[in-house]
Amino acid sequence: MNQLNAEWTKRYHLAFEASLEPSEQLRSRVHREWRKYNMSVLDVKKIRSVLSMAIPRSQESVQLPGGLVLGFDKEVLVATRTVTDYYWALRVLAHAWGGNCNVSYEGQTILMMELSAALGYADNALRDTMDYGKGSLTWLQIKKRCVDEGEDGHPDPSRVASRYGAWRGCS
Repeated sequence: MNQLNAEWTKRYHLAFEASLEPSEQLRSRVHREWRKYNMSVLDVKKIRSVLSMAIPRSQESVQLPGGLVLGFDKEVLVATRTVTDYYWALRVLAHAWGGNCNVSYEGQTILMMELSAALGYADNALRDTMDYGKGSLTWLQIKKRCVDEGEDGHPDPSRVASRYGAWRGCS
C-alpha cells in the first residue's frame, strides 16, 4: 500500500478529504483485481472511504455450546438514499481506480486508468442522471448496472476506460 501511495503522490500531487479518500480495503481490492485482469462489479453500498471506515461498528455475539461466546463486528453499509450520495460513492471509487495499477503493455509500463477518465465516469453518471433520468436514483442504479455488466451479466473489462461514454447507449 505504501508503494501505491507513493506512486499516487508522485503522479498527481493531490490529497483528498477523508470522505473522498478510498479505504485501504477498497484500494487493495481494486489493485488485486486489476493486476489479475479479473474485475468485479462493486455494490455501491460497499464502497467505503477512509472516513466511513472510522465509523464505530456495532458488535454482535453468538452463544456457543460450552459457555463460549463468539463476538464479531457487524458490517456497516454506506447509505445511498439520494443521487448525490451515489455520486460521492462513485467519486471514492474513481479515486481508487485512478492511479491504482501500472501494467506492462508492449514493453511499456502504463497506467491502467487515468484519474481524469475515472472522474469522468462519476461526473457523467451524475450529469446524465439529471439530464436523462430526471434525477432518479433508480434510473442511475439501472444504468450503472447496464454499463458495468455486459449483456451476459458479468463485468466487461473492455468498458472500463470508455465506460463513461456508454451511459446513453445502454437500453
